[in-house]
Amino acid sequence: MNQECKAYCLAKNFQFTTLKDDLSSKERAVAYRGVLHLQKWEGDAFIFDFGVVVFWGMDHDQTKKILESIRGHFVEELAQPLEDEFTFEVNHRKTTVRDDHITLESVNAFEKVAVSYGIAQSLKLAEFETYAEASIQSTKLIPERIATIGRSQLSRLEISKMRGRLFLVSSGITQNVNLGYTRVFLGIPRAGPDLSDHGALPGST
Repeated sequence: MNQECKAYCLAKNFQFTTLKDDLSSKERAVAYRGVLHLQKWEGDAFIFDFGVVVFWGMDHDQTKKILESIRGHFVEELAQPLEDEFTFEVNHRKTTVRDDHITLESVNAFEKVAVSYGIAQSLKLAEFETYAEASIQSTKLIPERIATIGRSQLSRLEISKMRGRLFLVSSGITQNVNLGYTRVFLGIPRAGPDLSDHGALPGST
């Protein structure tokens, strides 16, 4: 039977240490490097420190309760959260992602976290794409003015501020790409975040 997998990019990042301590005191939660795994209502939630949460097998009300419980740990909450949605099923011959449908070989938690990491990275890149698009729109008149009248009509201070904003967008994209512990082959994550120092995830044995 198909179940739902939903992902949300909610903030620039989370206050991960306090979030981890808060949820670990209330829920069945295991923390690993850069990701917190919650097991609740026979479902799973993977909370990534870079502001993305991926839910497996949870309904709308369950998802909403978890999102409300972590809202106090957002760093620079997004004005418009980004979302992605899939269906999934388990016990297949191999793990695949095709046409917004995920097939998993098993309920192994490492398998879910690897796929979740790929989904989370995709949403995070989409966030930076919105910043890049906004920057392009806000600066596109400058070359047009230079081409037309030979100067930008901006002061040096305004140009310096604009360069700073562009640098922040560029460095944010670079930083996100450098998080890439994930190798993708035909759209399937083959390795998730580095969990090797932290033992096995629940359900992985």
